[in-house]
Amino acid sequence: MIVERFTIPIKPGKMDEALSMLKDENIFAPFTRRIFSPYISPRDVVVIDLDFEDMAEHDQIWGEVFANKEWDAWLAKWDEIRAGQSSNHLWTLE
Repeated sequence: MIVERFTIPIKPGKMDEALSMLKDENIFAPFTRRIFSPYISPRDVVVIDLDFEDMAEHDQIWGEVFANKEWDAWLAKWDEIRAGQSSNHLWTLE
């Protein structure tokens, strides 16, 4: 199993909007995902894990998302609430 983890800084006061956007089924329906919001700290960071059986599934699902006609509008709105660069890593679940 492959896990793609994004760690994303969010602008102050925008966490609720960020969480709502990450739960958007129009964009993220193809993904098996877990969304982590801060409990204690860091306060303005959200983490999302996306699960894939293998890299072929990863590439297929991301291809579907990028082809979604709503993706560009979603991403433009996302860029307004994101604070700086996010990081993402691919992990193998052992």
